[in-house]
Amino acid sequence: MDTKTPPTALITGASSGFGESLAQFLLGKGYRIIGTSRRAPADGEISATGLIMVELDVNDNTSVTRLAERLMAAGITPDVLVLNAGIWGCAPIEETSMEMAREQFETNFFGVHRVVQALLPMMRLQTSGHIIFIGSLGAQIAVPFQGFYSASKAALAVYAETLTLELAAFDIDVSLVEPGNYNTGIGVVDLAGAKAQKKRLRTAIRPHAGGDGQSRERWSASGAPGELHLRHYPTPPKKVSEL
Repeated sequence: MDTKTPPTALITGASSGFGESLAQFLLGKGYRIIGTSRRAPADGEISATGLIMVELDVNDNTSVTRLAERLMAAGITPDVLVLNAGIWGCAPIEETSMEMAREQFETNFFGVHRVVQALLPMMRLQTSGHIIFIGSLGAQIAVPFQGFYSASKAALAVYAETLTLELAAFDIDVSLVEPGNYNTGIGVVDLAGAKAQKKRLRTAIRPHAGGDGQSRERWSASGAPGELHLRHYPTPPKKVSEL
C-alpha cells in the first residue's frame, strides 16, 4: 500500500474564479489543496487531506504570518504555491482616486509579496517547489478604464521574472500566467456606481483639439449601467523610435 504523502498546493483566492478551478483541477491530480479566502474559517485542521479552506487576507501582515506559522506547526511546506488573489477596478485614469489606485496595488502586488516573503523561506529549505503567479494579459496590452489594474499586473510580471532569476539556484520554478478575459466574477461592477461614473464622464470629459487643430481625444460613456465603452480611442503615446 502506497502511504506516500500527496503533494501540497496552496492557492490564494481559491473560493471562486481561477483559484477555485485550479483547486478542483489539482485535487483531481492527487494534490492536497490548501485554499485561502478572507471568508474561510479562522481555525481548522490544516493538515487534512483533500481540499480545505483556510482564512487569509493578503493585505494583512498578521493574517499572512499566522498562516505561515500554522503551516510550520503542521510540518507542511507547499510544493506548489499559486498566487491568485486579486481585485479589479474600472475607471478612467483621470477619475481614479489615490485610494482606489493604492487598493489595486495593495492586493495585486504587495499582497502577493507578503505571501511570497512569508512562505518562500520554507520552500528554499526544501530546495524544490513551483510558484505560479496569476497575472493578466492587461499587463502587456493597454486597456482603457483599467489602467491601474493593468499597471499592478505589469509590476507583478517584472516581480515574477526577477524571482525566477533569484531562485534558479534553489531548484524552485516560477511561472507567470497572463490570461485574457474570462467570466471569473472579478469584474463585477457596482451598477449604481457605474451609472454615476457614466454621468460624470458625459459631462466632465470634453473633446479637445490637438496641435493640428483636429480633435485627437474624445472619451464618452455609453451602454447599459455597468458598461463603459470608449467611442474614440485616445492617440497612443509615441514610441521611443519616433521621438
